[in-house]
Amino acid sequence: MASKRTHDDDAATERSPQRRALAADESSIREASSIRQRAERYRLATAKMPLDSLTCTWTRGKNRRLQQQQVSRLCDDFRELGLEREAEENFLLVQCSAAAVEQMLGFLGVGRLLKDGESARDRTWSFHDWLVVNSGEEVEVMAGQHRMAALRQYATKTGSDTGKLWWTCYIYDADSLPRELDMQLRMNRRGSSLPDSAADMWMQLVQAQEQDGRLFHGNKAAVQKRMREVLRLGGGDTFPAGRVVTLWRNDRWRSMITRWCRTEVGRGTFTNISTWEWMASLRIDNYWFSVFEEVLGALHSLPCDGADSVTKADWAEFVKALGGRAYGESEAMELFYPERDDEMDELAKKRRRRQSQRRKGFLRGLGDAEYDAVFRHIVHNGSHTGTRQSFPDVEGFLKTKKDEGQIMRRVMEHVVRWVNGSPYEVVDNRDNNKPLLREDLKPALRLRKTLDNRDGREIACASEETAEEQAEVDSIILERRVLDIVRGGMDSFKSPAALASLDVLPAVDRDGYAEPFAEEPWKEVLRSVQEMFGPGFKPLWKGPGTAVVGSGDESQKRPISAITRSLAALAWGIPEISSNLALNSRDALRELCEALDKGVAEWVVRRCGTMLEVLEERAQNGGQARPDDAVQVIKTAGQTYQSHLKRYGSGVDHGDHSAVAASSASPLPPLSSSPSSSPSSSPSSSPSSSPSPPLSAEPNRSAGKAARIVVAIIIILSAIIDRTEAVCGQSGSREWSGTTCYSNVDEPVAR
Repeated sequence: MASKRTHDDDAATERSPQRRALAADESSIREASSIRQRAERYRLATAKMPLDSLTCTWTRGKNRRLQQQQVSRLCDDFRELGLEREAEENFLLVQCSAAAVEQMLGFLGVGRLLKDGESARDRTWSFHDWLVVNSGEEVEVMAGQHRMAALRQYATKTGSDTGKLWWTCYIYDADSLPRELDMQLRMNRRGSSLPDSAADMWMQLVQAQEQDGRLFHGNKAAVQKRMREVLRLGGGDTFPAGRVVTLWRNDRWRSMITRWCRTEVGRGTFTNISTWEWMASLRIDNYWFSVFEEVLGALHSLPCDGADSVTKADWAEFVKALGGRAYGESEAMELFYPERDDEMDELAKKRRRRQSQRRKGFLRGLGDAEYDAVFRHIVHNGSHTGTRQSFPDVEGFLKTKKDEGQIMRRVMEHVVRWVNGSPYEVVDNRDNNKPLLREDLKPALRLRKTLDNRDGREIACASEETAEEQAEVDSIILERRVLDIVRGGMDSFKSPAALASLDVLPAVDRDGYAEPFAEEPWKEVLRSVQEMFGPGFKPLWKGPGTAVVGSGDESQKRPISAITRSLAALAWGIPEISSNLALNSRDALRELCEALDKGVAEWVVRRCGTMLEVLEERAQNGGQARPDDAVQVIKTAGQTYQSHLKRYGSGVDHGDHSAVAASSASPLPPLSSSPSSSPSSSPSSSPSSSPSPPLSAEPNRSAGKAARIVVAIIIILSAIIDRTEAVCGQSGSREWSGTTCYSNVDEPVAR
C-alpha cells in the first residue's frame, strides 16, 4: 500500500537543496577574523588616556546602565590582582575624529620620535594633555565603562592621586569606522574559553606546590591570599578559597583529592567543594576513601588509560548497567553493544562486534580495538566472583547530605564509647589533621580474643606488629559496616526518637541509655559491633567487659568538659602560648585542660546551684518567673557537671536544684576580689578535696598563675552567663538550644 504524501513531505523536498548546500558548507573549515582584527585598519592610535577625557555617553544609541555590583567586583579584582590596564585584552575601545588624534600626535612631536618605517600606531603614547590640546573635546568610550568606574572607586578607597586615573585605549576613527563594526565593538559577549573547573584549579595549586614546596605555608589567611594570587582570582570570583585551604591543610584529604582529580571521573565530580569540606570534618575518612579507592582501582585495571578515557558520564553508565549486582556477559554485552538479538549465536556476536556497533556516546575516547578490549576485560572479571569488577555509585555517594553525615559521625562516636573509656578529646577544632574516630576502636581490637567457630581454637596474634596491622584492618571494616547500616537506615535515624538518642552519649550511670537498642536501627548497629568483637563483648554502658579498654592513667579516662575544651581552644590566641613551642602543642593543651577542668566543673555546679536557689526564692516572693526551658537548662548543666565532678572524686550528690545550690553557700566573688578572697565554704574547696596537679616544679608560682587563669576564665564566663540571663529574661517567647538563646524568629540573641 502506497503511503500518502503529505504537505510536510513537499516542504522537506523543497528544502533539501538548501540543506545539501548547508551540509556542503559545513563539511569544510570556515575561517573568520575577530572583530578587532577587522577593525584594525580603522585604529588611529594606542594611548594612555586620562579618564576625565573620556565620556560614556554614546552619539549613536544608548549605553547600558552602569551595574554597581560589577563595579565593586572589578574594584576587588584591582585590589587583589592589580589593575593590568596595560594588558592588551583589557584595553578600552574608544573613538574620536582623526583630526583630534593628529593634533595630539603633533603636540607630542611624534614625527621626530618615530624611526624609519615605523608607524604611530606601533607605539603606545601618553595623551594626558588631551583636553588641553583638543580644547575639551571628549573621546567616546564604546566598551569599558565599568572598568573606568571601578578605577575611580579603587582610587578613592586607596587615596590615590587623581593623576593616576588613566587607562590604555585603542582609539578608532569615528568618521570612517563602518556602522556594523561600530556596533559590534560595543557588544559584550562571553569569551569562547571554558573557565577552569574546581578540579582544574586544585591541580593548578598542586603544580604550584610541586615547584615551591613552601608556597602554601603560614596561617589560613596567608595561604588563602596566596592561593588566590596563584589562581589569578579576583574579589568577585566565587571560588571558595577558604574551604580549599581547609582541605589543603588536611594531609589525608589533600593526597586523596589530588589522586582523584588526576582522573576524568574525579574532575567531573569534584565540584561542590563545601561537600568535600564537611565530609573531611567528620573524622570518618576511610569510609569515604573506600569508595574513591574502588573507583580508582577499577580505572587502573582497565586495558586502556582509564584515568583519561573514562568520563563521569561513562562511569554513570557502568553504574547503571553493572553496579550493585552480579553481572555476566549478557549484561556487559547490553552495555557495550546494545543492538542485539537474544537468539544471536557466538559467531553473530563476534561479527557484530567487528562491525563496531557500539553504544552511542559511550567511551568516546577509545578506538574500536580498545573499546572491545575493555568489554572483554569486564566480561572476564564478571565471570569470576572473587575478582568481579565493582562499580560504586560515587555520584550518589557524594550527594549525601550534611545532616546525614553528622548522623553518621554521631553514631560512630557512640560505637567508640562502647569499647573505649578514654577516646580522643578534640581540644582545638582548628586542627586540620585530627585523629580519625576509628583510631579509638583499635585498642579494643588489639586486645580482643575471639573463638574460631570452626575448630574452637583461640585466635592470638603472633606479634605486636601483626596485632596492630589486624586492628587497623578491622577498624576500617567495622567502621564501614556501621556506617553502611546508618546510610541504609537513614530515614529511621532521622526520626525524632533516634535523633534524641544520638544526643545522649553512653555512660555507666546514665539511666535509660540502653532503651534504643531494643529497636532498629540501633539494634543492627549493636549487632554488627558484637559480631566483630565476639561473644565476650560487653559495651561500656553495661559495665566493664572484655572489649572495653582505657588508659591506665585515671586522668586520661576523664573526658574533658565542653566548656574547658572551648577555653583551651582560645588559648591559641594568647601570644604567650601561641609563640611558645613548649605551650602550643597538643599535649600542652591537654595538660591545660586537665588543670582547668575540675575548677570549671566546680564553678558550673556552684553557679547553677546558686542561680536555682535565687530563682526559687524569687518565685516564692511573687517575682517574675523564668521560662521553664531556661530553668531546665540550668538544672541539666548542674547535674551534668556534678556527675563530671565525681570522676575527680569530689562533688556532692543531689537529686534536685536545692542540692545543687547547697554545694555552695555563696556566689562568686566580686570582680574586684583577689584570688585569695574567693569563698572557701564550698565542698570543692575544702581540705578534703583532691588538689589539681601542679603545672611545674615550682608549686607556689605555678599555683598562683593557675589561680589567676582560673579567676580570669570565671570572670569572662560569668559575664557571658549574666548577659545571657539578662537577654533571655526579657519578655517574649525564648527557645533554648545548647548554650545559645534563640528568639521566636530564630535569630541568635546572645551566646
